[in-house]
Amino acid sequence: MSHLYPTETQQLLDRFRIAEPPKELDLCDLIGALQEKHLLPCLVFHLNVFDLIKLFRQLLGKLEYNQKNAHPTYYHSLLAKQKQSEAVRILPAHFSV
Repeated sequence: MSHLYPTETQQLLDRFRIAEPPKELDLCDLIGALQEKHLLPCLVFHLNVFDLIKLFRQLLGKLEYNQKNAHPTYYHSLLAKQKQSEAVRILPAHFSV
């Protein structure tokens, strides 16, 4: 579309460009604010794909960190349940002889 309408595309990008983008952007806070305002799902655009990948990794890391803090035993409990269900599946095979 930018090839067909280069002027209009640039005007649109300029219209929504932040004059001074923040040096540090906490995507978790942004997503939380968007969720509170019922603005999700949303599309994220970034002109630099490498910055976008870096932001995605930061978001993923922060989400994992917040999840571990909110539910510190979640992974251990999940592994224990998995081992228990595997043990239950193995038991009948031993007793069927």
